[in-house]
Amino acid sequence: MEFIRCPCPGLGKVFVDGDEQGANKDGAGEVRAVLCGPGLHEIALECLIGRKCANSPQQVDLAGTSPVQPKEVPFRCAKRQRAHCPLDRHY
Repeated sequence: MEFIRCPCPGLGKVFVDGDEQGANKDGAGEVRAVLCGPGLHEIALECLIGRKCANSPQQVDLAGTSPVQPKEVPFRCAKRQRAHCPLDRHY
């Protein structure tokens, strides 16, 4: 078996090949290891605090990991776009 960790600034649900694997962090806020099989996988993170991930999903080839040395699959938040303002008209 292989292990991954999915750090990100917030709390999210981890998906491996479309199957939910639970939260990326434990109750104390520590990033937890997720168990999955060896080989190529699509790893995705669904943010639970209302943000979007800029780099989800990711293709990851897993081999040679352990609970002590999991593969890091980091996620980052997408930059927020400025909301459209009706006063921003160009005349």
